[in-house]
Amino acid sequence: YQGSARGCDLAGVSNFKDICEQTGLTLYQTGHQGAFGLGIAEENIDAFLAATDAILADMSEEPVYYVDYQFDNNNADAQAILDISYLNELWGSCMPEPYVAFKNLKVKKEMVTVYRKKNLTLKIQLPNFLSIMLFNAPEELCDMLQNQNPGYYMLDIVGYCKRNEYGGSVSPQVFIEDYDITGKVAFDF
Repeated sequence: YQGSARGCDLAGVSNFKDICEQTGLTLYQTGHQGAFGLGIAEENIDAFLAATDAILADMSEEPVYYVDYQFDNNNADAQAILDISYLNELWGSCMPEPYVAFKNLKVKKEMVTVYRKKNLTLKIQLPNFLSIMLFNAPEELCDMLQNQNPGYYMLDIVGYCKRNEYGGSVSPQVFIEDYDITGKVAFDF
């Protein structure tokens, strides 16, 4: 098998070419650390995967996101989200699409809508008309957020700024890339 390989600076693997060579199981690795040609004999693929797993065993499996802006609690700036969404023609290999984060977002069941078609789509509607969307949402998450008692769940969310244009109106959205449930509060005063 042959093709191209890339390191991943965001995950701390900037020397992937050296790692491939270190296994002693490749036919070649040609190029520079960030992007290179790689060849592996079919009979060595499983051993190569095991060797790279062993070399990277101490690497954290926790995802890392470089966030361009963080909103705290439910204080999201809907206009800023919309403004960022209009810059989508700038994103590319030299300028990745920016992430925004929500820290300690309080999600009450009244804010949650679940659309059930082929897959589940979770929508969290903030009071400022910003919609936070998760496509292919897990059933457990949807049930948990829709069927909670009078309190709320706390979520940390990372996502992309988008916009929904429908019937002549434009509304800001954030498409969730990842989330973490950080807590639950039984009552809301």
